[in-house]
Amino acid sequence: MLYEAWGKWGRTPERLTLDDTASNRDVYLTLSIVGFLNVVLFALVKFLVSSPDNPFDMVWFSLGNLIQFETAKLAFYVPYFGLGVYAYSKKWFTSGENFGQPRVWGLICFLLMVVNMLVGRSMTRAAEPSIGLQVAFVVLYPLWTLSFLGAFTAFASRRWNHATPLDRELSANSYNMYLVHYVFAMTLPLLLSAWRGGSALVKFGTVALSTVLLSYGFSRYVTKPFPRLVVIRLVGLNVLLALTT
Repeated sequence: MLYEAWGKWGRTPERLTLDDTASNRDVYLTLSIVGFLNVVLFALVKFLVSSPDNPFDMVWFSLGNLIQFETAKLAFYVPYFGLGVYAYSKKWFTSGENFGQPRVWGLICFLLMVVNMLVGRSMTRAAEPSIGLQVAFVVLYPLWTLSFLGAFTAFASRRWNHATPLDRELSANSYNMYLVHYVFAMTLPLLLSAWRGGSALVKFGTVALSTVLLSYGFSRYVTKPFPRLVVIRLVGLNVLLALTT
């Protein structure tokens, strides 16, 4: 019994410390690999597909009005989706991994943002951006997005990695909110377009907050009581939007 107690209580801290150390190393190694993939994929799209006359061209892809996205953004979407799957499989967010200090990530993110702005301004002012500026842009921009992800994750893992009544309620409705949010995100800006001269920041805040509240209300009081009817109507709405937009 003493041996079992020692195995349960005496040896656990050492094993957890070793596991945490290896796990933290895995986090930073994985983020480094994802950052490298982001840079390589973004560079390939920018140098092989985008217009040389517009250094900020993200290369829009459109299949009718059903599928529209910026091809260059796939350099971020695909690796980040894989990163999310890997992080979930490794239980990064439930086993107490250390993602670093939020203030350190925040400082790195801020510095990269400033440098990106300086590079972007130089590219805008240049009649024909040099290859050095273009290379700097395709390297710095992906790293900036990754640093923002790191800052957000480090902050969220420390502040939001515990359940509250609000967290549980939003989690229970998150998928339905995701399914319907775009309807409000598309229609509310059209309604606010009649408000001329208003602050863009106020309009953005109004649309963002209203979209969250309306999406939650729709999920809580419409989708859950009538799931099949909502699915049919959403499919019909998508078809209508594809035909009319």
